[in-house]
Amino acid sequence: MTILNTPSARDTTPEKTSREWYTAEQTAAILQVHVTTVHEMCRQGQLVAIKTGRDWRISALRLDEKAALGDVHERLIREATERMADLVATRVLTGLAQALSQQYLDQQTW
Repeated sequence: MTILNTPSARDTTPEKTSREWYTAEQTAAILQVHVTTVHEMCRQGQLVAIKTGRDWRISALRLDEKAALGDVHERLIREATERMADLVATRVLTGLAQALSQQYLDQQTW
């Protein structure tokens, strides 16, 4: 008898489903922000969430996607900042070299 749709032995990470929800406190811990910030993010629609009485429930699936995108975003910002710093340093050094060359040439008498 064959059993279909069973996870293989190498699948050890459980998949998040659309039915899993985090509390505001759990979300705050994941995002490393204050719980008040999570409540504000929920009110503004920045998180996929539903209000249950006085508390919020945040979609685990969407939060994990948002956290992953946040990591990518931070990495891209860091790389862009490093590249910009390299470009600025190159331009400053080029300008300085040109100014020094011109100063040297101005001092020469032909």
